[in-house]
Amino acid sequence: MGINKKIKFVVWGFVLIACVGACASSRYYKMTTRIHKNGSCERIAHGKAFPTFFTGDTSQNPFWFTLTPAWKIEQLDSALLDSMLNAEVIGLMEIKAKQRFKNISDYSATLQCDEVISPLLKPVESLKKQFRWFYTDYFFTARYINISDKLPVLPEQYMTEEERKLWFQGDMSNYKGLTGWNLKNELDVIEKKFNLFIARNLYEKIWETISYIEQKTSDTTYLSQMNLVKDTLFLLYAEEIEENKNADIKPEYMCSLLDNYLKTNYFIELYEANEAEIEQMYKQKMDFLDLFFNNFQYDLIMPGKVTYANTSFDASDTLRWEVEATLFLADDYALEAQSRSVNIWAFVLTFLLGILAVLGLLKWIRILTI
Repeated sequence: MGINKKIKFVVWGFVLIACVGACASSRYYKMTTRIHKNGSCERIAHGKAFPTFFTGDTSQNPFWFTLTPAWKIEQLDSALLDSMLNAEVIGLMEIKAKQRFKNISDYSATLQCDEVISPLLKPVESLKKQFRWFYTDYFFTARYINISDKLPVLPEQYMTEEERKLWFQGDMSNYKGLTGWNLKNELDVIEKKFNLFIARNLYEKIWETISYIEQKTSDTTYLSQMNLVKDTLFLLYAEEIEENKNADIKPEYMCSLLDNYLKTNYFIELYEANEAEIEQMYKQKMDFLDLFFNNFQYDLIMPGKVTYANTSFDASDTLRWEVEATLFLADDYALEAQSRSVNIWAFVLTFLLGILAVLGLLKWIRILTI
């Protein structure tokens, strides 16, 4: 079986393991932004909490950010809440947190959240207004900054810019005119590159953990040997996963691979002597996966009538995006929208000025005819 198929076992085997842990801590999340004509905005965060949260138990924050006093929690009907508490209901209940900002850029500047999830919650947002007398145009942008710098291996080392935009963002601009068959062939090629990219990043995270512990020991005899066999071992890493599909892709397993290749027991002994520290460091390095196992719904309500958006919208003019970290894994990703609001006062003022102009003209004609 070819190396690319072997890599799939590495990728999906590890993702399955990571997903179990990530899903356990994932939370329902939705954000609604309402922009007002004066440029201010209102943010409503939606979440789910236990009924006891409303009585002051904040031990389990239902949101991905820190709830400061500026956030106003929407209270439930007191009778309904009392009945649920008396019945010891343990189910989750929908909850909203609301805050108003003078301008949309204030949100990301003041939001307090975990550093890992920050790229998903704090895009660079801007709102521009263009006055046109009878109308005012609004231009909204929320730009999510490329997060590839958080990975040890960059996507561009495996995929071209055109491939990255297609695979991560669904940008078909460089693949127009392809038949379904040809497009499938292109996607198959890109998938193989993507699998190698993911596998190498996971491999590097484990390697960093083992290397760090090795450098701390007094005997660094095997450190140079490790670095020499690093790339070769990566290929063996994939082969071992295919042959032993139940193998744990963890530091202990990596140590056994090193021992097998270098004909020693050094690394497994290193692991056993430093197991707690290795596992703790490994867990910290895997925290970055949380970013990829969470997504949220971003709703936007613009002033006036929506004239453009890079997403679909309904008759209510509520724009909706499903945001996930893979969209800006390799390149920046932007939510864009434009709207036009009618300046009623401009029509009224123009009408009154028109009336005055007509009356003035009539008066001037009357004077001339006397």
